[in-house]
Amino acid sequence: MNEQLSLFDDYQDNGTKLKPRPKNEPVKKAKNTQAVSSTFGWFFQVIAAIALSLEYRTKLEKVKVEGKTEDIELYLRDGKLPIYVQAKSTSKKPEEAPKSDVRRHCCNAMNMLVNTSNIVKGKYSRLIYISNFPPIVKLN
Repeated sequence: MNEQLSLFDDYQDNGTKLKPRPKNEPVKKAKNTQAVSSTFGWFFQVIAAIALSLEYRTKLEKVKVEGKTEDIELYLRDGKLPIYVQAKSTSKKPEEAPKSDVRRHCCNAMNMLVNTSNIVKGKYSRLIYISNFPPIVKLN
């Protein structure tokens, strides 16, 4: 009658013993399993969605974070086309973010917005890229 599952039911000791690592072999670096950067990115998306909701509050019907096609999707009242937002962030001090990261994030965001434009067949009112990186294009 004992129907409880056990992780060890099929365990069989094959008699092999672990050997110590040779002294001349370097210790393998432990994989970083912290989710600080990902968590910061999600937090940044939520804050950006709140800020954009406040900006469009008089026209807003609903907001989706991690929407069907974009990080943030703002759906507007009165038949107005939605706004799609691509959000990128760094958990480091923005001015200390490597320029290669900034360029890569910006390029990825632009590619995503172009893909969204193609997916929704141009039926949007705005495409927005929002980040906490320093601007990579200086207009002055």
